[in-house]
Amino acid sequence: MSLLSHCLSRGVPSRRRPEDVRIVRSHGGAPLHRTGPLCFRSGQPGLLTPAGRCRVFRLLSLHGRRDAHARVRNDDFPMVIVVSGCRLNRHGGIGTAYGAQVTFVNTSSAGNATITANGGSDGGGGAFIDFAVSNPGSPSASNATLIANGGLNDEAGGLIEFGDASDGGTARVEVFGNGNLDISSHAAPGMSIGSIEGSGAVFLGANKLTVGANNLNTALSGVIQDGGMGGGSFGSLTKTGKGKLTLSNANTYTGGTTVIKGTLLVTNRRGSATGTGTVRVNAGTLGGTGRISGDVIIVPSLTVATLAPGIGARIGKLTLSAMLSFYPRANYKVDLNSTSSTADQVTAKGVLILSNATITIDDQGNGTLPAGTVFTLINNTAAPGITGTFSNLADGSTLVLGSNTYKASYEGGDGNDLTLTVQ
Repeated sequence: MSLLSHCLSRGVPSRRRPEDVRIVRSHGGAPLHRTGPLCFRSGQPGLLTPAGRCRVFRLLSLHGRRDAHARVRNDDFPMVIVVSGCRLNRHGGIGTAYGAQVTFVNTSSAGNATITANGGSDGGGGAFIDFAVSNPGSPSASNATLIANGGLNDEAGGLIEFGDASDGGTARVEVFGNGNLDISSHAAPGMSIGSIEGSGAVFLGANKLTVGANNLNTALSGVIQDGGMGGGSFGSLTKTGKGKLTLSNANTYTGGTTVIKGTLLVTNRRGSATGTGTVRVNAGTLGGTGRISGDVIIVPSLTVATLAPGIGARIGKLTLSAMLSFYPRANYKVDLNSTSSTADQVTAKGVLILSNATITIDDQGNGTLPAGTVFTLINNTAAPGITGTFSNLADGSTLVLGSNTYKASYEGGDGNDLTLTVQ
């Protein structure tokens, strides 16, 4: 059941204080206030009736003029919509209260609007933004910015929900505090949005969420998990686009992670940034200094796929609790600093290197190191040794970086690590 249907079936308490939907025109005109749930049908704004129908405003001033067919998708004057969380009357009120809502149905589009769902206060519920399919058509978030803020004093946060076959477009989604994004009621196999960021939670249900189409660099410190309003498990995450997504929390979704473009960085200190499933890098880069519990497979599809511990030029260690595999055309990128005697490292429980996988090693420093200095590039915690070698770094071979000559060994450390030793 979608959140819209859930709220309509439950109703709202009679003592609920009505909340306004406030539309602020981007060119600085006076805001428009409407009491009650706001909806958009085929691009036309209206009020949501108790029966779940969108009663369209026949005349509505959105752009400094009266327009019988005003649309959110106006590119010259993108709208800013703020929906308030609910606040109960202090004299009483029993039951659950819901904040204001903005609902998109039919073929409506959020265009370039900025829509904020604030959290509740004083015992009230948070506001929500709902993309609910109503025949004909499929509503789209388009290029909007959707924001769900947390509630005050531990009250419910704002919610952004996508149901049925609604379209996330290239929307920028921001969730903060206990504000949420929920795609669990969306039709299988899932949906795509432009980007995700903030400190709030993301509920996947059994669906795949694809992020990155707007090419932004974003960071999420909230938890990505299965479940949600629609229930379900084995949700998954796919990273696309040219931008960088950083995950810094212990996520719990179970359906796996795929990188098909751009960069996915993990910086968590506990748990697993990518949930419990397998991580596959088909293109782009997986990096960071965090922890991953599932198998990691660097398996290029059409272009090179890269594993690069650390964060950009900053050297670091990436920790894997399971198997690491490099398939043909996979690349392991390592930064070494001869000035500080440090190097990137990945720890894994078993390592497989297939033919035509390569390693790239760059020295960021300019120091001359004493003979016998050892850098461990792969720390293999499994009893068996590393299976295979990189095509451009044979076992026992030497390479020169700056003023230092190194010898490679796939039996280094405690006998099963990849090391470089200064000669």
